[in-house]
Amino acid sequence: MCRPVAHGPGRRDSSPGPALPGRDRRALPLLRRRSRPAALRLAALRGPGGARTPLALDVAALLIRPTFLVDGFVAGVWRVEQTRGAAVLALEPFGTLRAGDRAALTEEGGRLLAFATASAASHEVRFA
Repeated sequence: MCRPVAHGPGRRDSSPGPALPGRDRRALPLLRRRSRPAALRLAALRGPGGARTPLALDVAALLIRPTFLVDGFVAGVWRVEQTRGAAVLALEPFGTLRAGDRAALTEEGGRLLAFATASAASHEVRFA
């Protein structure tokens, strides 16, 4: 069901206006307005020095790689590697990290491994 939208303070007019999502309507993502190839080209990030860092493993399926933040900015990607009874969190920073940031990432990574791989006998956080 489309509901009219106010076009100014305290006004409602009878023109349909933009459709707002209601209970019987789903909001469509904005990427649907673009052509599919153009939307798939958005899967990269400018890193330090303007270098492009890929954030998608499979651009056709848009499988986004997990990232970590430092001071609110994407600072690298991570993955969990499991072998017999051991779990390793591999962190790949895009640039050089300060010692305090490395310590904070190691501590938080240990908590992530304890939660995500509770059955593993040992946990390790490794920087690539």
